[in-house]
Amino acid sequence: MGEHDELAQALADKLRQAMGEVNATLAAREAHGKLNDPLVREEIERLVDARLAEARTEATARAAADLQRKFELVVHDTAADALSGWPPSEEALVQPTDDEGLRSLQKANDELYLLSTLLGRPAMRLKYFEQLQHQGLLSKALATTVSGAGAEWVPQGFSARLVEAVQAELRLSGLHDHIAMPTKSYQLPVEGADPVPYLTSENTEVSDSDITTANVVLDAVTVAARQLFSAEMGEDSVVPILPRLQVQLARALARGIENAMLNGDTAEMHMDSDVTDTSDVRKAWIGYRRKALTDDGANAQITGLTAEGLVGIKKAMGAYAMDPAECVWVVGTSVFNQLLLLRDESENPMVSTVDKYGPQATVVTGELGRLFGIPIVVSPLVREDLNGSGVYDGITKTQTVLFLVNRRAWVLGDRRRITLETDKNIASQQLQLVATWRGDFAHCFGSALTVGMGYDITA
Repeated sequence: MGEHDELAQALADKLRQAMGEVNATLAAREAHGKLNDPLVREEIERLVDARLAEARTEATARAAADLQRKFELVVHDTAADALSGWPPSEEALVQPTDDEGLRSLQKANDELYLLSTLLGRPAMRLKYFEQLQHQGLLSKALATTVSGAGAEWVPQGFSARLVEAVQAELRLSGLHDHIAMPTKSYQLPVEGADPVPYLTSENTEVSDSDITTANVVLDAVTVAARQLFSAEMGEDSVVPILPRLQVQLARALARGIENAMLNGDTAEMHMDSDVTDTSDVRKAWIGYRRKALTDDGANAQITGLTAEGLVGIKKAMGAYAMDPAECVWVVGTSVFNQLLLLRDESENPMVSTVDKYGPQATVVTGELGRLFGIPIVVSPLVREDLNGSGVYDGITKTQTVLFLVNRRAWVLGDRRRITLETDKNIASQQLQLVATWRGDFAHCFGSALTVGMGYDITA
C-alpha cells in the first residue's frame, strides 16, 4: 500500500468513528422531538465540522508517524550498506575508472581533501560537504545516524582522478611503463640479453641458454609543488576555485617530474652549472640527457638539422632503434618547428603530422608528428639555452638538443598517491599548501645505447 493509500485509509477510519458519534447525537435529538429545532441543527453542523477536523489531524499525524518509522528503517539499511561503501575505500579511490558514480566519488574526495587541508577543518564539518550531500553525491553512502559510517572520515590523499590529471599534463611519463612501488626502495628484476637459439635434433637436450637478468633499484624521491594563500580566506572564497587549484597542482607536479626526466643528474656537480640547489628537482634522478652524455656512442653533432644527421643517431643505436613502436623523438619547440621544414630530395616534407595520420593510427601522449615512422613528442622543458656540447655553462646559451629514446629501456616507479600538507607562516599571515608525489625514474638496460642525442642545434 502506498503512502497516499495509507493516509486515505486512516482518514476513512476516523470518519467512520466521527459519523457514528454524529448519528448517535441525531438519534438522541430525534427521540426528544427536537430534530427540526434550528439550534439542534446548528449543534449537529458544529459537531460534524469538529469531527472532520479531528479526523484530518489524527489521520495526518498517524501517517506522518508511520512515514518517520519507515524513513528510519531506510536510513538504517543505507547505513549498513555505507559501512562498505563509505568512507571511500582505498581501492575505489586509487583505481582509474570510467564509471560515472566512482568518478563522482573521486571528484568529491579530491575537492574535500583539498578544502579540508587548506582550511584545517575535518571534511565532515565543511559547508561544502553538506552541499555535496544535498546534490545527491554522497546521499547513498552517508549515514550520519550510525557511528563509524562516515562521521570520522578524513580524506588521506587524492584519487586516481588527480593522478590522471597529472599524467595528462605530462608528455613523457606516458611513454614508459609504470611500476607500483610497494616499498620506498624497490628492487626491480629486469630482463637482460635474450636467450641464444641453437639447432637441436630428436632426443637431444637443448643447449643451456638462460635469459640473463639484472636488477634495477628504484629509490623513491619526493617531488613537491608549493602554493601560498592568505590565512584570512574563508571556505566560500575557496570553493569556486577548487577546480583551478587542482589543475595548477597537477601541472606543477607534472612539470617537475618531466623536468627531471629530461634534465636529471644525480652527480654532486650537476652537468648544468645553474643547478646548484640540493632541492632542485633536476637532481632527482638520471634523465635522458645525462644518460646520453655518459653513454655517448649514439650522439651526433647536428649543427645544421639534416636527415643524414638524424639517421646517424638511429643507426648508432642499432637494435634499440629498429622498431618505431618502441622509440620516440623527444624535442623542444624550436627543433620541432625546424623539423617541419625538413624536406627530402623531391621537396616533400619528411615529418608527417598527426592531422594527416591520426584517425588511422595509435597516437602516443603528446605526439605531434612522425619522422622515419617514429613519433615526435614535444616538451617545453627541453632546454634551449645550452652550449654546443649539450650542457648549460652560462656563457653560450643559444643551442639546444633532441633525443631518440627507446621507450622500453625506462620505467617510472610510483610510490605514493599525491598528498597535501599545510603550514602557516605567522609573520606573513600566509598558508603554504604543498602537494607531494613520491617515485623514481630509472634506466633498465645498463650502458646500452638506448638514448641518442643530437646536440649543437641552434635554437
